[in-house]
Amino acid sequence: MESWGIALPFMDQWDGEALHLYQALLDGTFQLSALFTLHNEHRIVLTRLLDIALFCGTGTWSLWTQMVLNSLLHVGAAFLLLKFLLPGCRPRGALLLTLGTTLIFANPAGWQNALWGFQSQFYFCNFFAILATCAFAGRPRFGGKLWWLGLTALGGALLSMASGALVCASLLIVSVLDLFLHREALSWRRAGELAVLAALLLAALLSQAPHESPAGLRASALGYFFPTLLHCLAWPLMDYPWVGIFLHLPALSSLSWHLVHRKAPDPRVWAALTLWMFSLLNSLAISYARGGALIDHLPLSRYQDTLIVGLVANLFLLLRLQSYGLPRKYVAMLWLPIFSLGITLSAYKALAIRLPMQAHIQAIQRTAVFEYLDTKNISALAREPLILRPHWNPQVTQKVLDDPRLTAAWSGDPFKPAPWGPWTGPCLILAGLCCLVVPLLPKKQ
Repeated sequence: MESWGIALPFMDQWDGEALHLYQALLDGTFQLSALFTLHNEHRIVLTRLLDIALFCGTGTWSLWTQMVLNSLLHVGAAFLLLKFLLPGCRPRGALLLTLGTTLIFANPAGWQNALWGFQSQFYFCNFFAILATCAFAGRPRFGGKLWWLGLTALGGALLSMASGALVCASLLIVSVLDLFLHREALSWRRAGELAVLAALLLAALLSQAPHESPAGLRASALGYFFPTLLHCLAWPLMDYPWVGIFLHLPALSSLSWHLVHRKAPDPRVWAALTLWMFSLLNSLAISYARGGALIDHLPLSRYQDTLIVGLVANLFLLLRLQSYGLPRKYVAMLWLPIFSLGITLSAYKALAIRLPMQAHIQAIQRTAVFEYLDTKNISALAREPLILRPHWNPQVTQKVLDDPRLTAAWSGDPFKPAPWGPWTGPCLILAGLCCLVVPLLPKKQ
């Protein structure tokens, strides 16, 4: 954020945030039903509630504050995931899982979500997906506290974005598999749990009114769908889609072992398989909903954050292979180099190619915005190609900039760096390392 962030709204922030939320609030025309209106295929209720709370609570439209809150959601999801999975590892495995999860969540491949305050829906969805999975992993008593916590988290995921429905789907699939592996009769309580998950999934699907993705984004043929799917499955080494099968080898091995031996997984393996399934379903959704417009069939930066939990799940399952009597050593010798190379290359591409390119685009957009504020000539907002404009429709940007209440609330000068000192980053990194080390210290007996 300090190196590449900028206090300048980007694309959907001009209309989806400024006009539809803030201007309606200032005009006194805002209605609660606006929280649930579709944004493309998504109902981003929690993102809108967060933005409204920030706007009303601070009286400003602070893009820096949005970025910081998004990062806290991201870190919170990583902490929650580690808190649940670490007890299932031996000391060396716990260290490797902690370092691996840190590298995965700190990877700048998802830089679009990190730098655009309006993208909190991705972080909300990941956080509530992990929370719901952890709550349901221990097969909580139907109607008990953990069960209600999981149900509440599912509601949060559904109110985050369309991918929230995939949380229900992954929980339902793994719950049915777990029922089969336990070789038990279907009790009324177990049937009730499955019925609730199925009902939530059905409600989520029915709530998505027929909606055509803009600009023909959906994959209209298998030639668009399958190449995109292979690239998604190979994250973070997406330039080499054939490695996807190796990256998913731990999960496939674990699942195969449980199916062959008809033994139900323990709660942590259950959670890892569920999050892996969630990642697979996200890969399918990205390939279908956006496969028709992706350059070289590579998912955009903001979509990649929906794939990270699957990689953490595979790392955890890799560490558990030895408990099944499977050859973990040989799988690790294949998996860990691919993982390391993928994390390194994806970070390099983001830092050396994507982010400098985005900085150039932002400089052009910033110049256009301030030229319009000086001249009030809309041609300043329409001169560049669509991708280089502040918003593809210059009239949207014009409406925001012509409203003195919105420009007064717009907190932050796009020409100034982040509003924190140069030592903030190193201090936070040091504090983060301490937080990672403390859980790994040996406990007193």
